[in-house]
Amino acid sequence: MNAGPKQTAPPRLAKRIIQRVCHADLAEEVLGDLEESFAVDLRQGSPRRARRRYWLQALLFIRPHTFGKSRYANPGPIMLKNYLQVSLRFMARHKTYSAINLTGLALGLTVALLISAFVLDENSFDRHLADLDRMYRLVAGQPDEDYEGIAKVNGPYGPTTAEQIPAVEAATRFVFFGQSQAEVDGDRFTLSGGFYADSTTFEVFSWPVLAGDRATALTAPNSLVLTESLARTLFDTTDPMGQSVTIDGDRVFLVTGVMEDIPRTSHFVPAFLASLSGYGHPSHDDWVAWNQYYTYLKLRPGSDPQDVAAAATRVVHANLDDRATRAVGDLRLQPVSDIYLRSDMFRELGPMGDLQTVRILALVAAFILLLAALNFVNLSTARATLRAREVG
Repeated sequence: MNAGPKQTAPPRLAKRIIQRVCHADLAEEVLGDLEESFAVDLRQGSPRRARRRYWLQALLFIRPHTFGKSRYANPGPIMLKNYLQVSLRFMARHKTYSAINLTGLALGLTVALLISAFVLDENSFDRHLADLDRMYRLVAGQPDEDYEGIAKVNGPYGPTTAEQIPAVEAATRFVFFGQSQAEVDGDRFTLSGGFYADSTTFEVFSWPVLAGDRATALTAPNSLVLTESLARTLFDTTDPMGQSVTIDGDRVFLVTGVMEDIPRTSHFVPAFLASLSGYGHPSHDDWVAWNQYYTYLKLRPGSDPQDVAAAATRVVHANLDDRATRAVGDLRLQPVSDIYLRSDMFRELGPMGDLQTVRILALVAAFILLLAALNFVNLSTARATLRAREVG
């Protein structure tokens, strides 16, 4: 007797179950494979046996990872768990090998990361300044075997250069204030790290000013701009505007501004600034004597620093005699971005970094990282035959 149409067709209920529980884009492929297998079973055996095999294959296919709306479920957690289990078993079985391999790799990575952090920090100095690409320091002196020149120049060099050279947008000077004793409301403090500074300081340096007018804060004699931390130390507040500070017993300074603490990644970090107009040295305006001024220029966009340096040399030499001209030599503009790592000037503002040391450490970090990777690969390759069984 011939089988009926229902017996020669796959079970409808099984097909519906597959369509209901499987991913939509996977169900079509599964049903196609099941129907091909069902057709083969019909040719080789009875319809009843073919239907039973269809049901069995359909039920065996229904597994948790086939549920849901998307075919491509994320296997990450399952695979990660499996990898972790295999790794822990392997390390428990081969303790000495695992300790040597992992310790070497971990130490190599740690040392390389620490050295890299130091190298990056050394290269980050002064990068917080706005218009850094237009900021230069005016330096003089003949290079010799020990130094490239002198980091400080005489007082008139900066203002005269800014006045006579159109390419110079602004100029400012700094002079060490020196360690002093300060008195505020009967309390005594030791002040250090301060500088006398021109009123144009904030036109060149983009240090944020929290209180006071950045354009006039350093204009009047005996005016004082404190950093935020020093203001808190002296007055127990970050807004001491209008308060007075007595320095060395006889000089009274008025607080006219408060600026943010200057980042330590600066080639110099003033604790406070006092108005240079109150600086009373007798050789303040001398072209030859008293070269105590760290002078910074901010050039206009598009200006050529070499042209400006040549023009500044002509301006300064015009005010010097032959002997002083030979001593001063050609003036140069040193990029502020190069001062910390690439400067080799006499009488620097403070300790500077060393570019050669940074480069050597960077190479050492790369070598250590490469050595750790090679050690890990070599040890892993040597044990590859043992892992072959696990892979199998």
